[in-house]
Amino acid sequence: MNYTWNGNTYTSNGTYTWSGLNAAGCDSTATLNLVIKQPTTSTTNIDNCSSYAWNGTTYTSSGTYVWNGTNAAGCDSVATLNLVIKQPSTSTTSVSNCVSYTWNGTTYTSSGAYTYSTLNMLLVAILLLH
Repeated sequence: MNYTWNGNTYTSNGTYTWSGLNAAGCDSTATLNLVIKQPTTSTTNIDNCSSYAWNGTTYTSSGTYVWNGTNAAGCDSVATLNLVIKQPSTSTTSVSNCVSYTWNGTTYTSSGAYTYSTLNMLLVAILLLH
């Protein structure tokens, strides 16, 4: 970032003095106390299941999203989100068996609908035992 003052361009913080003549033709001195504030940028990479909330918006699709705002110094701020949404999966199994049925390590002895959840997988079994 830079700042132009009295025909000079400044690119760093500092105290600068200009000397010249005022409107009445007398010597004049002006002092500039300069603080140059910097804009900010950031990039965030996220992998998430189903959805992701970021800067007040919930995203359900993979993509690159950009947010423009103002940083704490009052300068422009640009944040980029690189988002990968992974979808959960489900399956349903119907079983007809005699006496008992073992499913995912558990033995069932009565008819019913049973659910087994694991990372990124929801399984439902409908058992009919006779």
